[in-house]
Amino acid sequence: MLVDAHSLIHRAYHALPPLRTRDGQPTQAVYGFTAMLIKLLQEERPEYVAVSFDLQGPTFRHQAFAGYKAQRPSMDDELASQIPLVYQVVESLRLPVHQLEGFEADDCLGTLARQGEALGLRVLLLTGDRDLLQLVDGSVSALLTRKGLSELERLDPPGVERLLGVPPEKVTDYKALVGDPSDNIPGVPGVGPKTAARLLAQYGSLEAVLDHAAEVAGRTGQALRENREAALQGKMLTTIRCDLPLELDLDRCRVRPPEAGPVRDLFHRLEFTSLLHRLGVLFPGAGLDGAGAEGGGTGGAGEGKEGEATGPGRSPEAQATVLADGAALARWLEDLPPGEPVAVEWLADGPDALAAPLVGVSVGRPGEVAYLPLDKGARNGLEALGELLASGRIKWVHDLKRQIHLGRRLGLELKPPAFDLLLAGYLLRPGEGRYDPGDLARRWLDDELPLLQEEVEGRGKKLEPLATVPPERLAGRLAARLRRYGALAHRLEAEMEQDGLLSLFREVELPLAWVLAGMEERGVRVDPEVLRRLSDELDGRIEALAEGVYGIAGERFNLNSPKQLGVILFERLGLPVLQRTKTGPSTSAEVLEELADQHEVAALILVHRQLVKLKGTYIDALPELIRPGTGRVHTTFHQTVAATGRLSSSDPNLQNIPIRTGEGEKIRAAFVPGEPGWVLLAADYSQIELRVLAHISGDPGLIDAFRSGMDIHTRTAAEVFGVAPEQVSSSMRTAAKAINFGIVYGISSYGLARGTGLSRAEAQAYIDGYFARYPGVRRYMDEVVEQARREGYVTTLLGRRRYLPDLLARDRTRRAFAERTAMNTPIQGSAADIIKLAMLRVDERLRQAGHQARMLLQVHDELVFECPQEEVAGVAGLVREAMEGVVSLEVPLRAEVEAGPNWLETRPVADS
Repeated sequence: MLVDAHSLIHRAYHALPPLRTRDGQPTQAVYGFTAMLIKLLQEERPEYVAVSFDLQGPTFRHQAFAGYKAQRPSMDDELASQIPLVYQVVESLRLPVHQLEGFEADDCLGTLARQGEALGLRVLLLTGDRDLLQLVDGSVSALLTRKGLSELERLDPPGVERLLGVPPEKVTDYKALVGDPSDNIPGVPGVGPKTAARLLAQYGSLEAVLDHAAEVAGRTGQALRENREAALQGKMLTTIRCDLPLELDLDRCRVRPPEAGPVRDLFHRLEFTSLLHRLGVLFPGAGLDGAGAEGGGTGGAGEGKEGEATGPGRSPEAQATVLADGAALARWLEDLPPGEPVAVEWLADGPDALAAPLVGVSVGRPGEVAYLPLDKGARNGLEALGELLASGRIKWVHDLKRQIHLGRRLGLELKPPAFDLLLAGYLLRPGEGRYDPGDLARRWLDDELPLLQEEVEGRGKKLEPLATVPPERLAGRLAARLRRYGALAHRLEAEMEQDGLLSLFREVELPLAWVLAGMEERGVRVDPEVLRRLSDELDGRIEALAEGVYGIAGERFNLNSPKQLGVILFERLGLPVLQRTKTGPSTSAEVLEELADQHEVAALILVHRQLVKLKGTYIDALPELIRPGTGRVHTTFHQTVAATGRLSSSDPNLQNIPIRTGEGEKIRAAFVPGEPGWVLLAADYSQIELRVLAHISGDPGLIDAFRSGMDIHTRTAAEVFGVAPEQVSSSMRTAAKAINFGIVYGISSYGLARGTGLSRAEAQAYIDGYFARYPGVRRYMDEVVEQARREGYVTTLLGRRRYLPDLLARDRTRRAFAERTAMNTPIQGSAADIIKLAMLRVDERLRQAGHQARMLLQVHDELVFECPQEEVAGVAGLVREAMEGVVSLEVPLRAEVEAGPNWLETRPVADS
């Protein structure tokens, strides 16, 4: 087997989703190459293997044709960083590399193929490059990658002819006629694959075609005559040399077990634990089959059969049983061995867990899965499933919160404990954004899991409804997924334990799923009449702003057209062009903010844009999201989106209501209690990020500022500007506030100047004064960046990790952003962890006290409840106490509690 390394590396890089080690090294190209190589070694069982790489630098083809491959962009840095790692993989597997300066890998492979034939060997070419198909003959075949890395096509001479329309010996003639854009070989204009194949079938060779060009009618004949030399040069460029001074040393090429130590060291460093298991299967006596225990192996109590069969392709196919009704499911459940853990997966047709049509439910144990389609007749008699869900035996699920919702819609409650694969994958790789079962299995098990829904052929990205998939087929897909859930959970659990994340997983993220599910089900009442009045009000303001712009411009134009706006700003009004895009001068918000100081029209356009967005995104959209059955808006909270650990929300996104503007703040008036005689109660952490900063940095001055109880911004202004607190002006306090919060985000003098109206010099002086007064903060920032650069990640107070590979990036902008992220993530992330703990504590205390009050929303550092009027004082005290006492810091936490008839008109609540 001859391996075309660069072809496979490029295929893997572009076919696989981005993969990185925990220290930030990209690995998808190395992983894909290695996985395919091991797979083919296992399936083909070649006696000899040789690998060839392209070398950097020009080849004889570049010397013959200056334009050869000249159009190709330079290799991505992330791909280039993986090439040396592929060399290391090949070396660790004791496979010889053949390359020769001035020649390409194709020439090396061609030479080796012909030498192998001469020795009487059958030769298999592993490549994604069709140029190598010219080498195929009676003794040489090719495995050609067709779709990413998942599909390989084995080609003998008839196969090549079926694919290209010409036999292997005419591939170079064919390529010379058709051209090859990837190599910048022009070909003959107007000659496509079918024409080339027809001409070669008629005349036999490129030279013969060119000699008979006068006989070819029309433009094709003229093009052949005019491009004779270019075509002949193209044939020379595409012809693989098979006479290089290389020697095929069969002893070096012989496949043999690798040395366990180097392979294990390398694969552990690359985090290819599952590939070690593959190698253990391939070379059972090499001491590799037990390697997984060190790098997130499958050990763990209760693993059973599923954990024992973790080798790729080794675990038995699970038996899929389609059940007719709830009674059949009850009988199936009765046969489960007592106490054995199981996996469960509810299916619904769509992302909305509260409303999407229910399709079915599957219950799985190692080797066996039952699937019950939930048509109307099958929704009765599910008591046995309810008992199982409540028993605590449901050990493995994917997307716990969704599974809770879907079960509750049938009156079934999934009780703790349960292991959520989604949350575990997120904690281990925050910020990657892809945690579906297939992504998790590829990363941690090197396994492919089938999709439950497939794209409808010919209809783009539209997915077939689950309800239209035959139950037997759906059951088979579910069985293939659920049979791997146990092994996947054990791998994830082992890695979380290694990284110190198990406590965060078990004590915060998992129980929070139940709390969030309850909040989503309750929803929050929104008054559409308030929003209608606000919409009418904004219509008038938006129209008045537009008329003001038209009056200044001297003409009416489309305010939403960047091109028309650019003409007004930069041609008619003569304002300076600050940035350019591909289509002309930029009219972005950033540009308009800078121009606003120079001309009133820019300021008017900015306000107009803000109001139009506010009206369309929230004021007009919210009434459409009110569910008829509840009269409430049911936002969805996401635990696995923000890399800092903060919750986010969607449909609607309540985190981004712009409450710092008067119009945005008015939207809160539409959020009202859902019961007569009730109020909304809001509890907000006061300056939690600054308090976390004081704790983490240990700065005595900042700690004392919070312990003293004085307004932190006034205290900071007094100390930075060297005046008494009573002499602090409003502008001083504003600057101090901007510094206090800006420090958390690594603010620069430019950023502070823009936000406060100071000059760059004044802003820098303020920042310097701040660090002089609070040197512990400066020390913390320097130390946390250096620590992150060494370890590759930062952590929160509860141990949540965020990996920052760009700290080592060569690009200065990416590196600077990563440094700011290293500074603020421990602060932001710790604040996020604290409010999650507070949600758990408050929810528990409300239930224990028997209050009717219920938690509805979490927005940044604020919790919102609806509460009977008579409970306000007691609930306010309970919430305040729970939030302030949830963790112990060097400075006190403070929670401000207010209540009122809506979310806008709340007033402070005194302790009862």
